[in-house]
Amino acid sequence: MKKKKIKKNKKFQYSKVFLGLIFGFLVILAFFFILQSNFNFKLIKEVQTFEIVDTCGISPLGNEILHEVSSDSDCKIRCDNLCGVRDLKYVGHDFNYSVSSCHTCECSCK
Repeated sequence: MKKKKIKKNKKFQYSKVFLGLIFGFLVILAFFFILQSNFNFKLIKEVQTFEIVDTCGISPLGNEILHEVSSDSDCKIRCDNLCGVRDLKYVGHDFNYSVSSCHTCECSCK
């Protein structure tokens, strides 16, 4: 007496694999959404800009203006430190030199 082989439907097997892949993808996607909402975990971080206020004043001799942020390198160092304190990555800075008033220093962090 011979046993008959039961042929399984290959189409049914492929659809099970396909459904398993879709389910796995949805579980991973849900995991990232939970991380992003609960732990402030972001896949794509936005660039944030901050302005460092340069306090300036007239020197005791009266012939020049003294600045806390006096050069482009001072601006870069302060921006790098500011981004580090906020647990962000330094992206860039913009230093605008002014002769008659205080300088401006804008930082970009991500």
